[in-house]
Amino acid sequence: MLLLTLSLFAIATHADCGWFLDDTTGEQLIYGFGYCFKNSENGVEESYMFDCHNETGLKVQYFFDDVGDCSGDPTSNDTDPTNQNWQCNNDAYCNCVSAEESDCQFIEFKQYTDTKCSSNTWSQSAYVVNQCLVTVDGGNSQKFDCKRDTLLRADYSGTTCSGGGDFEDRTPLPVDACIEWTCKGSANAYQYVAILPLLMLVAMIDINDFSFCVSAEESDCQFIEYKQYTDTKCSGNTWTQTGYVVNQCLVTVDGANSQKFDCERNAWLKAEYSGTTCSGGSDFDDVTPSSDSCIEW
Repeated sequence: MLLLTLSLFAIATHADCGWFLDDTTGEQLIYGFGYCFKNSENGVEESYMFDCHNETGLKVQYFFDDVGDCSGDPTSNDTDPTNQNWQCNNDAYCNCVSAEESDCQFIEFKQYTDTKCSSNTWSQSAYVVNQCLVTVDGGNSQKFDCKRDTLLRADYSGTTCSGGGDFEDRTPLPVDACIEWTCKGSANAYQYVAILPLLMLVAMIDINDFSFCVSAEESDCQFIEYKQYTDTKCSGNTWTQTGYVVNQCLVTVDGANSQKFDCERNAWLKAEYSGTTCSGGSDFDDVTPSSDSCIEW
């Protein structure tokens, strides 16, 4: 199973969120009851989820062998009433809400073993955001949140997440793997629009008029986004931010050839094809522009 210390993708608002803390990796992480964790090993998928029994205050882990979406009856389960790590009886470290009733927001990631997010070996996981976590020492607290492609964390003195802690970028940057991450959900929906105003919502895929008209409300594109500063350290307060659509077949202006853009973290890729269908197995080349100023991709 692949592991990453932190991850991404905010989903769904919560009326009452069931969650628990885990520090077995050496870092305090927060998981949600009812979330379906998924793994694929060479295309063979399996999944698992955690539940909490309100009557006993015990966590239970359910395994779904050869099933990628936690559907059907679990093939096995695991719990231990004598082990405090399975007990959910301390409100500071566990909130026992059943998987059926729990309604959390998450930050989710899908990590591949290759650098182009194309491998059939990957793991998908998520941590709960917008909940106040008491640190292991019992004296401080922290809270996670996210925006597009970015994991944020605020640290607080005291145990109530009060006092105006600033959120800082805590996004992991692995160099030997590819991660797909997204941040969305009602808590960030308006923030998402503010960060990406319009972002070139026209995808060039129709060979007749070189445009495909879908309203901003309905359009669901993938983008590579960049933020260009006027300084060389990406720290100035003068910058521009925009994005280009990826994973669409674009017919060139001469109408005879085509191209497609894709991306890896911090890299813009382009493949060129003979003909107008983006077929033929062309390789993607790195076309990330160089600049005298600092650019965050």
